[in-house]
Amino acid sequence: MLRNFNTADEVFYWGRTGTRATVIEIKCTLKESVNADKLKNAFEEALKIHTNFRIHPVICDGRVKASVSDVEKVPLFEGNDIPKHIGSPETGGFMLYCAYSEKDFTIHIFHGISDLRGINNFLNTMLMYYFSDNPADITIPYVTDTMPVYEKIMEKGDSFSPNGRYNAEERNVFRIPETRFSDENTKQHLFEIDIPIQPLLTLSKSCESSVFPVLQTMIGRGLRNAYEVGDMDIAGYASADLRPIFKVESGGNSASTFVVPYTSKLDKHDFKERAKLLRQEMMTQVKPDNLFVGISQNITLIGKVSSLPQSIEETAHMAVSAARDRDDKNNTYGLSYTGHISFGENIDKHIKSVTACAGSYSYPVWIMACEFNGILRLTGAQSFDSDTAVRAVFDEIKEHIPEAELFDHGIHYFDECHLKEFEHIN
Repeated sequence: MLRNFNTADEVFYWGRTGTRATVIEIKCTLKESVNADKLKNAFEEALKIHTNFRIHPVICDGRVKASVSDVEKVPLFEGNDIPKHIGSPETGGFMLYCAYSEKDFTIHIFHGISDLRGINNFLNTMLMYYFSDNPADITIPYVTDTMPVYEKIMEKGDSFSPNGRYNAEERNVFRIPETRFSDENTKQHLFEIDIPIQPLLTLSKSCESSVFPVLQTMIGRGLRNAYEVGDMDIAGYASADLRPIFKVESGGNSASTFVVPYTSKLDKHDFKERAKLLRQEMMTQVKPDNLFVGISQNITLIGKVSSLPQSIEETAHMAVSAARDRDDKNNTYGLSYTGHISFGENIDKHIKSVTACAGSYSYPVWIMACEFNGILRLTGAQSFDSDTAVRAVFDEIKEHIPEAELFDHGIHYFDECHLKEFEHIN
């Protein structure tokens, strides 16, 4: 069965494939050894339930379409240190795979399948089956397939008008002055900063702010301490979950992007006032009117690129290059945060940690934050080797939360995703 992708999912196939594709890794570390048979069964059951996660994309009539069929063999591998080509015969055509070692397993998933919230729901299903003694009694309480979120929102869009939206193209945005790795591979340097959540929540409350803008305050100030930023803006790229804002539900991609700028004017204030002001700025940027701009831009983009006369492979290559260049020019770093993660008391007690990361190819640093079991873990993927930026940010965090810890995970190579390796149907 073939079906069309909705815009929120399809935009990643046009703009985030190739050698440096956007593949997210969700790593779950257990307190006991992984049981490969139970993991295989749990993975298979989750694929059966979450329809969009078992999609095999095919090229048909110059567009990427979704082939949805039964699960015959799950893409499960022992060992987690060899990058793969997502969507190729290597992964059985799936846009994800799961790899495991002694006490952890990692889901590698192309972003076109879902956002972090949808991926966490998929992981939740896997863990429910993995730890259940009675699988027949399991009830899945959340949406298990994607839906046309952007299209639904556009139907409501006649009354939206941008109001205070940050436009990086009209500003002088700071770019981290480090020598980057080659753009011909997926090489990245991974760092992790662990922050106890309770002191962070207490700090956020004292600032009349919240966790996300407090983190941006620390990152912004840290980068200003590390480099000669001057009057330039430190532009923090982020994504907003559209589900609660527009009252939609989906197991696929349901986010729009926004930017929170850390400007030189903030240096005139103390830390608490900075965090408070950045929260106010964030609340402006995530107004429905402003998020609607990003949604409409993506829909327009898909319409333009899909109508070009070149092959889809050639068009996607051009679209990827243009999108990467635009994002690099307009953003200093990226920060993704899905909030508190819990799989229920009976499952949480078996899990040591959950982390997420993805290669940072558009801008030099992309940080993903996972809050689990009282620890907020910031995993930063950076496209350069120097630790100047991360240590400056860590010093800023540690000044306010002394219990924070920094870990250097060294060089890591992410997966690739090439349209030419998809099945082609004439």
